[in-house]
Amino acid sequence: MAPERRKMKEHVPRTCTQDKLPKSYCSGKKFITTIACLASEKQQAIKEMGFGGLLIFACRKLRYVLCRWLISQYDFTYHRLNMRTNNTVFVNEEHVSGVMGIPSTRVDVVILKKTTLSNRTCTLRVLEQNLENLSVCDEFLKTFLIFSCATLLAPNSKLEGIYDLWETIWDGDVGVQRN
Repeated sequence: MAPERRKMKEHVPRTCTQDKLPKSYCSGKKFITTIACLASEKQQAIKEMGFGGLLIFACRKLRYVLCRWLISQYDFTYHRLNMRTNNTVFVNEEHVSGVMGIPSTRVDVVILKKTTLSNRTCTLRVLEQNLENLSVCDEFLKTFLIFSCATLLAPNSKLEGIYDLWETIWDGDVGVQRN
């Protein structure tokens, strides 16, 4: 009876009933190769949006061990990285903006109301196809934002259940502001 239970996995509770968010690992390679294939007018739209620094991002692989260590050593209260040598390195959004090439506007994101979840299915392959096939418009820019988050900026957002971020980006009434 035990082999049947393992095979059917009935004893394992489901953590998520919908499969709508991108599934990915922290893969700079996928991001770099996909963005390199975009037409020049699409890359120009990304630059105008303020994410031009990501177009020249050269890191093909980000190790989870390093990311986990950085997060575990980061003091969010004082915005600093605590090193074992009793040295501290202050890190804030301007530093991240300079390294990653993404805008830092010092604007807080506030959730005013939560929306119900849609049934939108979104995989990395669908996002890649949308980046390739869509013309330069708000839908293209939204796709780029989600693709960037799914592959590079916030690859664990699905695992942590941050559905409001994806729904806010996909919401048809929300336009993408260009810097």
